[in-house]
Amino acid sequence: MVLIFDAHSFKKKVYDVNIFYYNINYSCNNKCKFCFSHNTYYNNIKNITLEDVQNSIHRYDISYEDRIIVNGGEPTLHPELIDILSAFKSTKAEIIMYSNGRRLINKRFCEDVLSNVDRIVIPRHGKQSIHDIITQIDGAYQETIEGIQNIINGKFANRLELKFIVTKSMIDSKFSIIDFLKKQSIIDCNVVITGVVPTKVANTHKNVLPNQYELGEFISSTIWNYLRRSQGRLKLMDCKLCILPVSMREIIEGLTDKSLPIQYVYYFFDSNITKGRIMSYGNERKCSNCNMKIYCRSIEDSCKVLELNRYEKRIVLE
Repeated sequence: MVLIFDAHSFKKKVYDVNIFYYNINYSCNNKCKFCFSHNTYYNNIKNITLEDVQNSIHRYDISYEDRIIVNGGEPTLHPELIDILSAFKSTKAEIIMYSNGRRLINKRFCEDVLSNVDRIVIPRHGKQSIHDIITQIDGAYQETIEGIQNIINGKFANRLELKFIVTKSMIDSKFSIIDFLKKQSIIDCNVVITGVVPTKVANTHKNVLPNQYELGEFISSTIWNYLRRSQGRLKLMDCKLCILPVSMREIIEGLTDKSLPIQYVYYFFDSNITKGRIMSYGNERKCSNCNMKIYCRSIEDSCKVLELNRYEKRIVLE
């Protein structure tokens, strides 16, 4: 599920969308306690090649009407990353890259990456001590912060999306997303709040998974504070809306458009499936007798998005 709080307006359209999802590598310089990919580990050397990418672009005739998602592993570790991004950019498709941001401490590399993507999504795990514990790498927090500042100083703030993954440790430490943004002078970027996907890895670590009441209260409080801001968007992912307080659920239930028709086809690529594999996701939650289930989507269900601002409420394409 993705919920957007936005200070800007969008034109409503009907779309048929092809989404091309590339895990270009599986190596990573973090060891996150809740890593979503069971194939990712520290020294996994499997990579998609530039030739693989070029062949897939030709095979599927990727164009400006499509979306490309670049992930890993940690994609900035890929030796051909800039050439791969350049090849993607030549299609004129929308390009979204997920990264921990650590290698963006190199200003030239940072500029080369951001010049070739429409959006870069970087996770945050709370204050420095918690972030480094979650990633299990000393100094990961500081390198990510420097990478984020390079994005902002390079005038790419509007392409930055900060993803706050809410763990029990983040909540217990009284971490404030709003205070963090102010301290780092981050104004224009978009913000994502997400729960932790309960993977096998996550379940083996303490203080990772918050209970649903804690998560709902933390998210609701952050939403109210964020609505006072006049810039940027706030999205909510992988969190059951039924855990939110009644007052917040009532706002969501007031949405005026619940059925924007969007058709998605997902194509997945990695080092083992370079020719692509069509992936299908179900659109309906299996929750019964819940008046929120029409809105409640996980990142694996659909890319339908709920947008909310002070003046109008509607569903748009994410």
